[in-house]
Order: sequence, then C-alpha cells, then structure tokens
Amino acid sequence: LFDLDRFALHSFNELVKFARESYEVYDFHAVYRAIYNYCVVDLSNFYFDIIKDRLYCDDEAARSAAQTTLYRILNGLTLILTPILAFTSEEIWASMPHDKEVFSDSVLLNEIPTYEAGLVLPEAELTRWNRLVSLRDAVNKALENNRSQGGVKKNQDAELSIFVKKEEDAKMLESVDLATLFIVSKVTILQGDGEGELMEGAAIPATISVKESQAPKCPRCWNHHDEISGEGLCPRCARVVSFLS
Repeated sequence: LFDLDRFALHSFNELVKFARESYEVYDFHAVYRAIYNYCVVDLSNFYFDIIKDRLYCDDEAARSAAQTTLYRILNGLTLILTPILAFTSEEIWASMPHDKEVFSDSVLLNEIPTYEAGLVLPEAELTRWNRLVSLRDAVNKALENNRSQGGVKKNQDAELSIFVKKEEDAKMLESVDLATLFIVSKVTILQGDGEGELMEGAAIPATISVKESQAPKCPRCWNHHDEISGEGLCPRCARVVSFLS
C-alpha cells in the first residue's frame, strides 16, 4: 500500500474504535455523526479526491493498492452501519465479493470489525500527515482564491510555488509527492520569503503562489508536464499505455 492508503486505513481504524465504544453504551447518534463526518471529510473530501487519478490513469499495482484499501473500508463500513441501516447494509453486502471466512448470506450474521493495532500509524508519521492535511487545506484555499480572481479554472492547470521558513519543513515537503496530494500539475518548494498568499494558520506556515501551467497537457490524465512523448502523453501515461498495448 501507498503511504496515503495506510493513512486512510488508520483513519478508518479510529472510526471503528469510536463506533464500537459508542455502540457499547447504545449511543447510536454518536455513531451516526462519526460515520457522516468520516464519509464527508476523510473519504470524499480527501482520500477519494486524491486517488481518482490513480484509479483512472496509473498502472495495475498502484490501482490495486487503492482498490484494496477501498474494499477494506467498504467491508468494515458496511458492518458498522448495519445496526443503524440494516436493509441498506444488506443490499450493499449482497453486491460485494467476500472472503471465505465471513458469512456472505447476510451482513447480519457477521461481527462489527475490531480495532487493529497493526493499522495504527506511529505518532511521528501521524503528526506528519496532520501537517500535510493542514497544508493541503491552505493550498485549496489559495487555489479557490485564485480561481475567484479569474485565475486557473481547474486545479490540474495550476503550478504552485510554496515558500516555507524552516529548513526541516522544506526537506519534509520535498520528500512528498505534493502534486498528487494537492491535485495540481507541479509543486516547487522554496525556503525563505516569496510572493503569494500567506497562510499562517496552516500547521506548516507557508506563502503559496499559484500560476497557470504553460507546460503541455496530457490528454489522458489532464496533468501538465514538461516532458510529453511523441504520442502526446506524459511519462507516466506513456509507460502505462505501453503495457496495455
């Protein structure tokens, strides 16, 4: 699995823990609110948004990692929902493939998933992800502000320059595939001051500069890239297509 997949499973594991504890005291409303917030914030606004590109355009190994993560979340989430939405969960369960060790005839014959210590991220890794998520929120705000002023129409048309004060922040950010995380075509990390929108409220205070990419656009993934093949594809898409042909 990718780092992003492991973070997604960590977040789901925390939902499992909270749901089981709430069911033990019959606090169904707390479970409902936790599931709702998880689906909107952790899944739709974050994980789903980022992995769409991987599912549509990447190679089989990368797609399988996302699909494995999605299946584990779907399986567990359906079981957590069952005491509240029994008939809906039963419909979902009937449409899913299942492992041999579960009761496939009915979701009601299975147990709610348990909290898995193996899915818990180390504290340092979790702190790193929380900082990246905070910076992503700041980037989305900068992109939206740029769009409202007549700038880039789509995030994938954007190139970002992110200025940070601390050297350790710059090194950490340079080790991350930020273009994928932010759903833009290119991200450049710079240390020091620069022109752009100052985002002091982010866990990593940064100045974010947004501009429209002038690089050619790949017609398959819609990302801009400086290196376009003779078929008009970016390097990743050219590699993936070569295996398909």
